[in-house]
Amino acid sequence: MTSLIMVLLGTSLSLRIVRGGNVALGFGTTIFLGLLLRVLRAGQALGYNGALPPVVAVWLGNVLFAAIGR
Repeated sequence: MTSLIMVLLGTSLSLRIVRGGNVALGFGTTIFLGLLLRVLRAGQALGYNGALPPVVAVWLGNVLFAAIGR
């Protein structure tokens, strides 16, 4: 599910960049998406270690992606 969300989020953000637009904006968007993916992995690690309940750990990244994607 994470890959689908990343593709949808990246597509929607890239459509906002007009041809010949700012390259730094595309680079910043890529860095931002990479950091969001790290949040998902951190949630998984917290779930494996027992710091978060499994249901919360699994849905943490997906809820964050959905909130930012709107």
